[in-house]
Amino acid sequence: MEEASYVSVTPKVPIVLSEYQRDQLIRWVSSPGTPARVVRRSRIILQLASGYSVHRASQVLNISEPTIRLWRDRFRFGGIEALTTDAPRPGRPRRARDQARELIAQRLAAVPPGTSLSVRALARDTGLGRHLVQQVLLDMGVSPNVSKASPTAGGDGGPSRS
Repeated sequence: MEEASYVSVTPKVPIVLSEYQRDQLIRWVSSPGTPARVVRRSRIILQLASGYSVHRASQVLNISEPTIRLWRDRFRFGGIEALTTDAPRPGRPRRARDQARELIAQRLAAVPPGTSLSVRALARDTGLGRHLVQQVLLDMGVSPNVSKASPTAGGDGGPSRS
């Protein structure tokens, strides 16, 4: 019995990039500061724009065909900006970080001037994980070793070593 050969019924519509778009994608791919997910998405679009089929781009980049199609379609409908944002996830939004922020803010407000708290101490006092405490502190713009310098205390007001 012969094996069936399947042919795509959807016509291949090439991706055409403007000079600005191509330059931006190349910049993202070559910049060490670009998030890996944006680099990956940029490579997908560059491969498709250079004439590769979804199947061939999938092989070259070692990325599944559905993922290639997903980012091709998002790029077509949202342009280059669509590569930098993720679609909203289904379900109820997480509230842990908001609640953690409130707990940490309350604890920091109770710290007397001239004392310091480490991430571990804050985690212990609030019952939160150290990683979550550190992330919330960074979001709040507070250094991970939190100190409240006393106005009468000498020094630079930096974190104290205790």
